[in-house]
Amino acid sequence: APLPAYDSPTAKAYAVKDKSNSGLSLFAHVCVEGMPLYWKFLERQRQQNIAGVLQLVEEGVVTVPSVGNACPVFIYVQPGVPFCASLTGPVTVKAIETVLLAPVVEALRELEDLEITHRGIRPDNLFLSESKETPSVLLGDCVSSPAAYNQPVLFEPIESALANPAGRGQGTIADDVYALGVTVLALFLGKLPVKDADLEAILAGKIEKGSYDFLTGGVPATQIPLRIKEFLKGTLHDTAEKRWGITQLEGWLNSYQAQNVPNVPSPERHVFSFRKEQYTTGRSLARALLKHPKEGAKALREPRFESWAVRSIADQRIARTIAEEVAKNRISPVPAEQLVTRIAILLDPDAP
Repeated sequence: APLPAYDSPTAKAYAVKDKSNSGLSLFAHVCVEGMPLYWKFLERQRQQNIAGVLQLVEEGVVTVPSVGNACPVFIYVQPGVPFCASLTGPVTVKAIETVLLAPVVEALRELEDLEITHRGIRPDNLFLSESKETPSVLLGDCVSSPAAYNQPVLFEPIESALANPAGRGQGTIADDVYALGVTVLALFLGKLPVKDADLEAILAGKIEKGSYDFLTGGVPATQIPLRIKEFLKGTLHDTAEKRWGITQLEGWLNSYQAQNVPNVPSPERHVFSFRKEQYTTGRSLARALLKHPKEGAKALREPRFESWAVRSIADQRIARTIAEEVAKNRISPVPAEQLVTRIAILLDPDAP
């Protein structure tokens, strides 16, 4: 029988009986035909049971009549009820700490030790296990598709969100930490922090304002307790190297003292106008230029662009390189697409 509560975007769930152990509640994930799997995670899961994630019991292939071809199937221990289905409203700070973060941070510590990532942390992929003395959250499916393929842009760091979902890759634990930060904010608010925004609007907002300011911008400052603000600033930092690691998350859980919270001051922003829009970051301007290369090349050759680059780009080596590229192009012009591509790479070197 179907078990829609355990469905994932790339796998349908069905009830399964273990003839040798009728007391064990199992379910099967029948994956989408032809969809690549997250092989590295699966290989680790074959070798050992990983705490805090779905417990794999068996795997194989099954021919689905409606498809006609063999589809991968994974059999797991039923993890409990979907976490969101157990909620009647926003989650309290105490429940976030004890029910959600304590088990998830422990799971992430183990994943980091195994040199793998989950890449599927989001509110609708959490389950409430009541098998232990205290309820705790389990992470749901991540193997039925390429790593992060099913993640909405809202839960992905900027660099990964810019990539094609199928090519986001395994990433690092810092990507899981970011997704955990957005998940905590959504559960604390009882809703997604950004409502009805399209993908481009979410990306533009994160790039222009920074993830923390963008995702919390619509929430009254007094609504978020200092302790949660501390957590969000640490986990939503847009520079992966400055984002909290597992040790800092563990420290935050075990103490009420600030754990090297990155202060995210709003730097002085210089505006560059292009096609009647205003841009304050190299990343957002690079995306706009690439969409309109002919107009972009014209704007890049204007003296105001060099002036903006020198004032706005923190890395002065890159700013000088940009100025040199533009000056060289005035003497020996190259095609518009070529100039724009060169400058865009310099403006946003981390883009996919």
